[in-house]
Amino acid sequence: MKHLLTSLIVIVSFYSNAFSQENSPVIDSLIGVIDNTKQDSNRVNALLDYSNRIYQSDPLLDFQLNQRVDSICTYHLERDPSEKEFTFYTNALAIALNAKGIYYQMQGKLDQALSHYTKCIELKEELGDKMGV
Repeated sequence: MKHLLTSLIVIVSFYSNAFSQENSPVIDSLIGVIDNTKQDSNRVNALLDYSNRIYQSDPLLDFQLNQRVDSICTYHLERDPSEKEFTFYTNALAIALNAKGIYYQMQGKLDQALSHYTKCIELKEELGDKMGV
């Protein structure tokens, strides 16, 4: 049993390491976009892409990335956006709220998780996105 457990740990570590090394150039590029782009829509897309690549390996960083998405989207949605901007930032906010809900659920903070999931569903319904609900 000890050998099986040890082998399993080695295999998981190997694949985890290989995955993180494979993503490294992409992650570096995403960080460059996040830090240097002038357009918030590009920043939001890069943050969400980064989030999708690391959510399993680093849930706290994923939460922090989605906090930034939440802040950027909320900022733009409070400033009378065009219809296109409204759709983009509302959809991105819904994605971020769902991801934050997952984090809270993993932390056992079920009330916060439910609140985030509910807001996500409301936003998706507002957009008429039946698939996202």
